[in-house]
Amino acid sequence: MTRSADDIRDRELCRLVELDPTDDAAIVVYADWLEERGDPRATFLRLQQQLRGLKVSHPKLLERGRALFELGKTLPPEWIECVSHPKLAATAWDGRDDDGPLVWRFLANGFVNYTQPSGTYENGRWEQIGITVAMDTNAHYADYFGVIVGDVIRGNAGNINDHKWKWKVKLTATQKTRTPRKKVTAKATAKRKPAKPLPRKTPPKPKTGPVAKASPKRRSPRQKR
Repeated sequence: MTRSADDIRDRELCRLVELDPTDDAAIVVYADWLEERGDPRATFLRLQQQLRGLKVSHPKLLERGRALFELGKTLPPEWIECVSHPKLAATAWDGRDDDGPLVWRFLANGFVNYTQPSGTYENGRWEQIGITVAMDTNAHYADYFGVIVGDVIRGNAGNINDHKWKWKVKLTATQKTRTPRKKVTAKATAKRKPAKPLPRKTPPKPKTGPVAKASPKRRSPRQKR
C-alpha cells in the first residue's frame, strides 16, 4: 500500500521536531499543518510549547501538565515518543521531597529505581508523555506526577493513606542504578521518616609522650574586645 502525500509530509515534519526539539519554528509549522487537518496532535504540540515557556515555580505548571498528560494518552504512542524530549530513559535525577532526599533512576525497561530516606527500591514503573512523567510505586501504593522544565522535574504525589506531598529533582551526571536493599510493603512505607544518622566514631586515644605546649587562643576579628 502506498502512503499518501499527507502521511509522507507528517513523517517529515515529525522527524524535524524529533531531530531538534528546541526548534520552535519547526514545531509551529508542524502544529499549523496538523491544525489545518483538524488533528488533535496540534493542541498537544501547542500546549507543550506553552509549558516549556513557564518557570518551574509557576503555580499552574502541574495543572496544565496534567492536561497535557491526559491528552497525550489519547494519541498514538509512537508519535508521543517522537515529540517527547528530553528522553528520560537511562537518566538519573537527584533532589528532595517533603520528607527528605529523593533520587529517581528511569530504567530503559520502564521500571523506576529510586532512593528515599527509607531505602532504595525498584518496585515501580514510569511513563513519559511529552514533558510530563507519571510513576507508580509498590503497586500504586503511591503515585507521582511531574513536569520537566529544562533540567528540573517538579511534581506532586499521594498515597493510599491520602497523604500528599511535593517533590523536585534535577538531572545529574550519575546514572548508576542502586540495588534495592529491602522489600517494600504498604506497612513499611506507611510512614516515611528520614533515616537515622550514623553513630559517630569514637575518637582515637592520644598517643603517650611529651605534651605540646598549647598556643594562646586568638580572638576572632568579629569578637568584642
